[in-house]
Amino acid sequence: MMKLEVLEYPNSFLREPTEAVNITEESLIEVRKLARAMLDTMYADNGAGLAANQIGNKQKVLVIDARFVGTKRPLVLINPKLTWKSEETSIMVEGCLSFPGIGFSIERPEFVSFEAYDLTGRLQKYNGEKNPVLSRVFQHELDHLNNILMIDLIDDVELQKSTKENFDKEAV
Repeated sequence: MMKLEVLEYPNSFLREPTEAVNITEESLIEVRKLARAMLDTMYADNGAGLAANQIGNKQKVLVIDARFVGTKRPLVLINPKLTWKSEETSIMVEGCLSFPGIGFSIERPEFVSFEAYDLTGRLQKYNGEKNPVLSRVFQHELDHLNNILMIDLIDDVELQKSTKENFDKEAV
């Protein structure tokens, strides 16, 4: 197991631009090592997902826990892209490993579809139309790769009422 340190807000690295992975056999070997460390870290910290820049890596890579995917294997997404989002939205309390112990009520599209390369270098398409939790976790982690943090998505009133108690009761 290789648990890495998760960068916490206000670490400036969370705002630095991320870089697309050039899909080659060599780069995929490195991404596999990175993904294993990311998964170890995510599970050790009880996360739903993790973006590479949360552990100090600039590559566009994210992982999502299998329990939110509906499969036995977690998702490892390389160069992920949002391809569709529903007009319908919902508000849920979200937690974040970069904001430990705090939950924020975030409004997002209820469902999304996306594509990304897998660990074999194949482009995969994912339809989240029937999985609102997968859709939400994906959007949260993609925001990280795009340097968007939860505090960018809320108003000052929400920021003031976000507490550990709120998080413990409701967070995804």
